[in-house]
Amino acid sequence: MSLLPTPTASPPHTHNSGNEFRPLTLSLADISATMSMAASRIRASISQYQTEAANTDDPSAARIMHFKAGLQWEIAVRD
Repeated sequence: MSLLPTPTASPPHTHNSGNEFRPLTLSLADISATMSMAASRIRASISQYQTEAANTDDPSAARIMHFKAGLQWEIAVRD
């Protein structure tokens, strides 16, 4: 069983198109490294916001809201 998708039939080539679609090709090592970097950033963000939330004098619900807001900001900024 192959891990890579089977290429599908492509439309006939047009000579007057300068912007032909070319699929991105990444090796499994590239994909693995990219996923590893993303996971590392997620762990760092979670750790940062957990620390910030733990260092507030707010009740538990407020700490959770702070943590959630921080993660939502992180996701929005990185999108």
